[in-house]
Amino acid sequence: MKFLCVCQGGNVRSFTLSTLLKLKYNQEAIAVGWQYMDKAAFRALSKWADYIIFMQPWEPGQWIPKEYQNKVRVLDIGEDRWGVSLNIDLVNILDPVIRQWEKREFKL
Repeated sequence: MKFLCVCQGGNVRSFTLSTLLKLKYNQEAIAVGWQYMDKAAFRALSKWADYIIFMQPWEPGQWIPKEYQNKVRVLDIGEDRWGVSLNIDLVNILDPVIRQWEKREFKL
């Protein structure tokens, strides 16, 4: 599976999720920050991804074409309060969620 993991900056929440998906679960994953992402690049990555995971509620309509919006899922862990990627508290929140996904073959 290919995951596009999205948060505001692309450095903490989405990076941690993408790192866990890659290293522990052997999935393809890219972390991006919507704040710094060019819309055309975001659209291209949306086409590439099987799932687009937003780390908090966000309206994808302005960035993601309608044909890819069915890929969008929200993993609402709120705004960044960890400050650094791979923070153990953040990993402990995300890892059980990924294990649940894996049991269902990543069908979110």
